[in-house]
Amino acid sequence: MCCLPYLAERPLAVKVGHRRQRPSSAQPRTKLDPTTGRAPAVRGDHASAASADRLRRQKVEQLRTATRLSSVSGHDEQVLADSGVTRVVRIGTTVRRPVRPFTATVQAYLRHLQERGVTFVPEALGYDEQGREVLSFVPGDVPAEPLPDWATTEDVLQELARLVRALHDASEGWVPPADAVWGTIPGPPTAGLPPLFDAPELVSHHDYCPGNVVFRAGLPAAFIDFDLARPTTRVVDSVNALYWWVPLLHPVDRPPALRDADAARRVRIFADAYGLDRAQREALVPIAVTRSRNAHVAMRAAAEVDPVFKRWWDEGVKDRMPRAEQWLEQEAGHIRSVLLDKT
Repeated sequence: MCCLPYLAERPLAVKVGHRRQRPSSAQPRTKLDPTTGRAPAVRGDHASAASADRLRRQKVEQLRTATRLSSVSGHDEQVLADSGVTRVVRIGTTVRRPVRPFTATVQAYLRHLQERGVTFVPEALGYDEQGREVLSFVPGDVPAEPLPDWATTEDVLQELARLVRALHDASEGWVPPADAVWGTIPGPPTAGLPPLFDAPELVSHHDYCPGNVVFRAGLPAAFIDFDLARPTTRVVDSVNALYWWVPLLHPVDRPPALRDADAARRVRIFADAYGLDRAQREALVPIAVTRSRNAHVAMRAAAEVDPVFKRWWDEGVKDRMPRAEQWLEQEAGHIRSVLLDKT
């Protein structure tokens, strides 16, 4: 599950969904097409031959999905996460989660990735008889925080960068539905925060905390929990990954194995493995600094309105975030120098 305490960033200037918000049971909900995440076409539409063929394929996939879901309906539920933000259970080879305002958008995005041949994300399987979102279960190991030593190696950082790059390449070109809804953290939009980019390049995960990275054979192998997927840029999304896995934290707040790590070197390792170009490297450090400032403000606002975030804030986030912000500002010049060094 998502590790939200450090995720807060500038809210998007688009329609967004509250992570803990659920649709009212009294409000009728249109049954969405499990392939597109949109309402099905009405009878009488004058579809082209291509559209008709696409609809036939969608119906076949609906039948396959219904068969898969019914085949595991008798399995006991295994609770995977119940952190106060989202209750997630496993049934057989599937995962069930509450439907939120952004669920249909995320399912449409996951289906695009599947069509592009991506195998390191959950498969979107529509909804079950209880109205819950259904995803395929992704097997592997998910490291707990603080990160264990085996999850902090340079090999891990390199493989993570390659996986992020593969996700970006597969995401590029996808156009979200016109009625797309994106997840965010609680709290009102915070006015005056500087944007992290002028225009988005693609949609991506945007939440690479350890709880959302699945390992196999000691290396990152898949991403889960796309609740905070959103329009972004390659550099902004990479900064999110760097925050968690360098990590871009004051040394006292890092995992023991990374307490004395050379953060600038680890940023360079990620950038090289991803293949960031010169312009992207030039933009990375300023974006990281701005993101750190924005996150501090937005997280404080979330803690003021949500009891779960208030607990996280009081348990140490209120101290760790300003420490990270100050440390990053002090180290920015050195990180940039190492990142741009041609040797």
